[in-house]
Formats: sequence, C-alpha cells, structure tokens
Amino acid sequence: SDSVLLGKIAAVRRDEVAGEIEFTIEVERTFKGKAGRLVKVRTEDASARWTAEVGERRVAFIRGGMVGGCGPIDEPGYVRETIREIQALPLAAGATIEGEVTEGTGPGWPPAQGVEILIAGGAVEYLTQTDRNGAFRINAPPGRYRIETAGLGPTFYSPTWGMEAELASGQCAQFQLSTKGDVR
Repeated sequence: SDSVLLGKIAAVRRDEVAGEIEFTIEVERTFKGKAGRLVKVRTEDASARWTAEVGERRVAFIRGGMVGGCGPIDEPGYVRETIREIQALPLAAGATIEGEVTEGTGPGWPPAQGVEILIAGGAVEYLTQTDRNGAFRINAPPGRYRIETAGLGPTFYSPTWGMEAELASGQCAQFQLSTKGDVR
C-alpha cells in the first residue's frame, strides 16, 4: 500500500461509466503515506470490490488511489485489532509466507495434503509441505520471494502479482494455489 489510514466513510458515489465506486473518507489518523483531512479513493465496481457504508469507521489500504479489500483486517469490526497489529509492525523481526493448496480452482475444492512447496529468495530456499488442510506457512527474513513449485499455479483468488512477493518486516504474503496449474 502507498498509504494506510483510519477514517470514517463520509460519502459513497457510484460511477457507472468508469465502473468504479468512489469513497470519501474523513481521515482520523494516517499510518503510512500522506493524507489530508478528506481523502477520495476508488474501487472497481466488481464482485471483489471493497465495500463500505457511510458512517463506518474503517482502516483503508490504498495503492495508486485505489482502495483494496484485505480480508477481515479492513472490516469495521476489526478496526481496533488492525490498529494494534499496525502499531506492532516496528517490533517485527521477520515476514511470513502462507497459503493453501486445493485440488481445484476455488471454494469447495478439497485441500491438497502433502504437497511440497519450494519458496526461494536471494540465496535461500525454504521447503515445506502442506498439512491435512492444504495449508503451508514459513517465517523468513524480509526480502523478495517466489514460489517455484512445479505443477502448481495461482487460483482466481490469488494475488494479481502471481507467485512472488516483496516483504518487509511484519508483512505476510498469502497465496491460494491449485494443483491444476495457473487457472486465471
């Protein structure tokens, strides 16, 4: 994210022509980047869009003027917990890479148990294996990492940057992979 802020949703406007939704946020606090008292951000008007209602207090993760959904950490019920996590970031020593492997491309597909996952970054490699739920997790120092496991590919729900991530201290990259290869 270019900026991360806490604020109250002041207005929501749908732009049918651009296929976007614009949110005006009254900024209470800025954790990263620069923001004035009011910030306007956009999201695509698609099924994976960020949603917010007027009056909600939210933590917003913004990149290039676009606000993105980060799962529960940016939902109204998690504001206090998210702020605590953000404040703990300077104390973090490492980063985390985690995810799941399924036998198919989306929800409802069975987990792929016992799949080897190779994560490489710089001169180091980490080899791990999915558990009975298809999940994997490694802790690593900050840096650039990529998943190099043959035969696996990102699903529709994986990040748009594919199978690599640049991580700073305290960050976590999450991946959903499929044994069916790249399905996007």
